[in-house]
Amino acid sequence: MQAFLSAAALLLLGLSAWGWGRAFAALARGEDEGWAYPLALGLAALVALGGPLNLLSLARAPALGSLLAAGLFLAWRRRSAVVFHPEDALILAAFAVHAIFLAPAAFFNSHDDFHLYLPDPMRMLATGSLGGDPFGWLGSNAQGAQGFLQSFILMARPFTHIYLFDSALALALTAGLAAQFARRMGAARTGAAAAAALVLLLPAQAVNASAQYSAAALALACVLAAGGAVSARGALPLGLLGGALVALKTTMLPLAAAFIAAHVCVMAARGGPRRALAAAGGVFVAAAAVLLPWLLTHQGALMPHSVTAAAARGAVVLPSFWSELLRGTSFYGGSALLSAALAAGMTAATALTLGKKDAHPARIPAALFCAAAAALLPGYWLLHSHFLLLDVDSVLRYWAPISLAAAPVALILLDRAGLWVLVACALGLAPSFAGRMKALVADRTVISYPFTRESALDMNAFISGSAATRLRAAQGDVPPGEAALAWISAPFFLDFARNKVFVVSEGGLTGPKFDWLDSASPEEAGRRLQALDVRYVLWQRQGLGVKSEADLTELADSIYGSWRLTGARQLALRRAFARLAAERRVLRDDGGLLVIDLEAKAAR
Repeated sequence: MQAFLSAAALLLLGLSAWGWGRAFAALARGEDEGWAYPLALGLAALVALGGPLNLLSLARAPALGSLLAAGLFLAWRRRSAVVFHPEDALILAAFAVHAIFLAPAAFFNSHDDFHLYLPDPMRMLATGSLGGDPFGWLGSNAQGAQGFLQSFILMARPFTHIYLFDSALALALTAGLAAQFARRMGAARTGAAAAAALVLLLPAQAVNASAQYSAAALALACVLAAGGAVSARGALPLGLLGGALVALKTTMLPLAAAFIAAHVCVMAARGGPRRALAAAGGVFVAAAAVLLPWLLTHQGALMPHSVTAAAARGAVVLPSFWSELLRGTSFYGGSALLSAALAAGMTAATALTLGKKDAHPARIPAALFCAAAAALLPGYWLLHSHFLLLDVDSVLRYWAPISLAAAPVALILLDRAGLWVLVACALGLAPSFAGRMKALVADRTVISYPFTRESALDMNAFISGSAATRLRAAQGDVPPGEAALAWISAPFFLDFARNKVFVVSEGGLTGPKFDWLDSASPEEAGRRLQALDVRYVLWQRQGLGVKSEADLTELADSIYGSWRLTGARQLALRRAFARLAAERRVLRDDGGLLVIDLEAKAAR
C-alpha cells in the first residue's frame, strides 16, 4: 500500500509538472511533443515559482498544494493524445521497480541525508523557507531547488520516501528525454531504446538524496530546448532550464554556462549577431528570473567556501594518472576508466558531427553539449591532481550527472557505431548494474558506497525506533519560540515550527562567516553564537551520524583541502561545545545528548 500511495504521489507530481511545462512551452511558442520534455520544463517552472515562495517564507504545504492543483488543471486544459513508444515500457518498468523498493528506503547516508537533505525540506514545510540558517550549507553547492521538489512528496509521505523523487521519477524522466532526443535525431526504435537503456545502465554514484538524475534530466532537456532558441522568446525555455539546473546543483554551472555560451557563438556565426544577441538576452532574463530569488533567499552566497584556507599544503605525492585510471571500481561505484571512456566517446561524437559539412542543424547543439561535458572531466580532475581540493572518487561522483546526460546524446550522434558502444557498455556495466539492483531489492537503497548488513540493520533500528521521541524530548527543554543550534544525529526529527532551529552542517561551517572558528577561544565562540541569535545548543557527542573527535582529527589532517577545512572547523566547534558544557548550565545530559543554555552559568 505504501508503494502504491507513493507511486500515485509521484504520478500526480509528474502530471502537474507536465501541465506547467505544456503551458510554458505554449507561452514561449516552443515545442511540447511527447511527455518527457514538457515534464522537465514543468519541473523547471516549479523551481522558478519556488524561489519567490521561499524568499517570502510562503513555501508551506498549502502553497505547494496550490501549485500542484494548478498544474493538474493546466494538464487537463491542455490534454491531448500523447503518443507512447515501445521503449516507454522499459522506462515505466524501471520507474515501477524503484518506486516499489524505495517506498520506503531502508538505508540512508547518516551524515549527508540526516544533516543536510532531510532537515531542509522539513524546515521549509514548517517555516515556509529553506533560508535563514547561518549554519546551513545551502548557497554553496546547491540553492535548495532539490529540497523544494522533494517536498511535494514529503508533505504527504514519510521522510523515508525522500529518494523517490530523484531515483524513480527523475530516473524515468532522464531515460525518457534520452529516447525523445534519439527520435528527434531520426533514430529508429532500437536507437531510442538504446539511449534509454544506457541511462539505466550507467551508475549514478548516488551517496545521498542530492540531485543526480534530476540534474541529468534538466541538463538533457537543455539540449532539446536549444533547437528552438533562435529568438528572445524561443530562448526562454533554455534559460528556464539552465537556471533551474544551477538551482538544483551549483556544480552544474560550468556545464550550463559553457553549453549556452557555445550555442550562442554558433548562432552568431550562422544566423548573425543580432539573432544571437536576442537569444542570449532571452536566456539571461529567464535564468536570472529563476536564480535571483534563490540567491536572495540564501543572501547570495553562491560559493561561500574559504578556498584560500583549503589550499594544498606542501608537496604531496599522489598516485599517478594511469594508476588511478586503471584501479577499477571507485568507492562510489563508478571508475576513472569508465569516465575516461565516456568522455572519449563524447569527444568522438563531437568531432564526427562538427566535421560534417552537411550536419543536421539539430545535431550542432547536441555536439556542443557533448564537448562541454567531456571538457569538464579534466577540469574536475585538476581539482584533485593540482589543487588537492577533492579526492578522485568525489571527482567522478560530481561528473556522474553530467555523464548521465551526455552519454546517450553521444550514443545517438555516433550513429551506427553507437550500438556497438552500447553493447560494450552493457557488457562492462553488467556487474555494476546487477549490484545496484541487488542493493535496491535486498536493502531498499540506491546508496552506492559499500556498507555492511550490520550497518543496514542499525540504520533500520534507528529510524524506526525511539530516536525521534528522544530528540523531541530534548527539544522540549528549549522554550517555545527560542532559537536553538542543533548538532545531533537526526535534526530532521525536530519540530521546526516550535523553535527556530539552526542545523550545523559541514558545508556551512566552511564559509568565511565562520573563519573565527580557526582561532576563537571557547568563550569567544559562545559570544559569537549568541550574536547569531543562538541561546540554546542541542549537542550529541556520540551516536549514528556523529563524528567523533578522532574522526574529525583525521579529517583535519587530510591532504585534501576541502576535507581538511571542514574537519578543522568541526573539531574547533566540538571542543568549544565541550568547554561551554563545563561552564554553562546543562539542562539535559541524556547519554551524550546535551542541551546547553549559553546565557546561564553552570552551578558551582
